[in-house]
Amino acid sequence: MGILDQGKVDRIKHLLKMHPKGLTISDLSFRIKMNRNLMAKYLDMLLISGQVEMDTVGSAKVFHLSHLIPLSAMLDFSFDLVIMLDDAKRILQVNEPALSIMKMEKTFLLGKKFTEIDTPLFQALALHSDDARTTVQEVRCEIEGAEHVFRVKQVPTAFDDGNRGTTLILEDVTAQMKYQEMLEKREARYREIIEDQPELICRISPDFSLTYANPAFTRYYNVVPEEITRKNLLSFIYQEDLGAVRSCLASLSKDTPVARCQTRAAGESVRWQDWTYGGRFLDSGELTEIQGSGHDITREKEQQVEKERQYTLMNNLTRERSEQQVRECEKQYRTLIQYLNMGQYRSTADPQGRFLWGNTSFINILGYESMTDLQGINVIEIFAQPEARKEILQELRRNGFVKKKLVHLKRRDQTPLTVSVTAVAELNEEGEIVSINGVVQDVSGFFKDETCAQESEPVHTGEEK
Repeated sequence: MGILDQGKVDRIKHLLKMHPKGLTISDLSFRIKMNRNLMAKYLDMLLISGQVEMDTVGSAKVFHLSHLIPLSAMLDFSFDLVIMLDDAKRILQVNEPALSIMKMEKTFLLGKKFTEIDTPLFQALALHSDDARTTVQEVRCEIEGAEHVFRVKQVPTAFDDGNRGTTLILEDVTAQMKYQEMLEKREARYREIIEDQPELICRISPDFSLTYANPAFTRYYNVVPEEITRKNLLSFIYQEDLGAVRSCLASLSKDTPVARCQTRAAGESVRWQDWTYGGRFLDSGELTEIQGSGHDITREKEQQVEKERQYTLMNNLTRERSEQQVRECEKQYRTLIQYLNMGQYRSTADPQGRFLWGNTSFINILGYESMTDLQGINVIEIFAQPEARKEILQELRRNGFVKKKLVHLKRRDQTPLTVSVTAVAELNEEGEIVSINGVVQDVSGFFKDETCAQESEPVHTGEEK
């Protein structure tokens, strides 16, 4: 069939507008004085182009005017870039957002193919617009020196004149991609710090299956890293301690998201660990994941057994000798604790600083009773030299992390404390530091031993010669 007579089309649409309930082919052909077969062809073309709609009433086809808004009228209401192509891939229509980002006139684009327009966006689209099916693809190109990422949806389209073509809808996802890349970099930094830690760190789903374990965990339990996601936490626990682990994890809730327990590892030899478990919850209170952080305390347990044996032995000795043995035992025990302590914390990044969270080891290292006591002071108050706090903040802003930095602190009773700090900055969308996650290890014992050794050496003067 040739081109439709616009006059007849307008008359058909006018009659249908005057009869909202619709008219049959016979009604229309009688009123317009047109051959019934020719009227049927006109109605078919209008139906294909979306200008009329049809209902079947019995054996009769009833046509009425379509209430749909034409696609061309909707283009400029979209925030996405919209480009309409005919069946030969020539540009039929471009909406205002597309013209704005490309800074081109519509008259220059209409009737041309992508390959005929020398811009990065159209050159990139030329490589992705051959498929006639509905597809969604990602296109990257450089516009005014900056890389843009578009999610392109290609939709087959029928136009008002019955011809067919393609509509490309381009969603600018550049900001989303940059934010995703920033999150991936931050996760990589955090993972690097976690994987360098000597502590055993793992993540567990509510059914006790492992979703992640750091190298220290896999080495400790002699597990191939690639197989860790096929393992269950309970398979690493001594049989008699399974009830304690289940009870500990079952106690996690939105109100009490942290729990701690000591268990033995499965195996022939006795190996004790001290575990701290933290739960992650939905707003509804449903537990979604558990993160565990543990360290081996076998030597502590053995020392405790030895301590108890020493106490039993001292009951049979004189009081003076017993007190001396107690002091020696306590000294050894404290030294062991000092070398094994590893604290984790989270704080704000303002100059004064506030503690948001800290594990039990961290609280003990600083000599406080509870996290509530620690939250009652500013972070800068525990620094022996406030300038050290400023140096850490500057290094975090510069590099995003601090690794094994020696810092002098003060315990609650004002006794000096030397620690090794490893921390990573948590950033917001603007790249500003909103909080600090870190790990602290008490290394005061190392410096104390070194100082004592230096003091024991004789000082030579020129007079002795």
